[in-house]
Amino acid sequence: MRSNRGFILLDHGSRRAEANAVVEAVAGEIQNRRPDLSVAWAHLEICPPDLRSVVANMAEDGKREIIVHPFMLAPGKHAARDIPGLVATLESEYPQISFRVTAPIGAHPDLATIVLDRAKV
Repeated sequence: MRSNRGFILLDHGSRRAEANAVVEAVAGEIQNRRPDLSVAWAHLEICPPDLRSVVANMAEDGKREIIVHPFMLAPGKHAARDIPGLVATLESEYPQISFRVTAPIGAHPDLATIVLDRAKV
C-alpha cells in the first residue's frame, strides 16, 4: 500500500552494527503493524542512513507528512534540542511536507514490564 505518510524511527547511531540493527528491526515491526505508513529508520550521527537522506528519499516518493520518532529513552539533549532543530531545518527545505517530532519513549508504563521481563525477575 502506497502511503503519503512517512514514519522515521531515529536513533543515535553506533559504530557497532548489532546496535544499529535494533532500530532497523523495530522499524520493520512497526511497518508490519502499520502498513498504512511508510516506515524507515535513520541514525542521528556516526553512521548512515542519516535523517536528511531518509527525508530526501521520502520527499522524492511524494510523502506529504513525516513523523519523526526519537528512538531514545529519555528527553536528553538529542531528543529535546538536536532533533527538533534538525527537523526545523528540514521543514524549510521541504515546505511541501508537514513534519511532526514525537516525544521519546520516556517513562511509559509498559517500560517497567519490559525491564522486569529482561531482568527475569
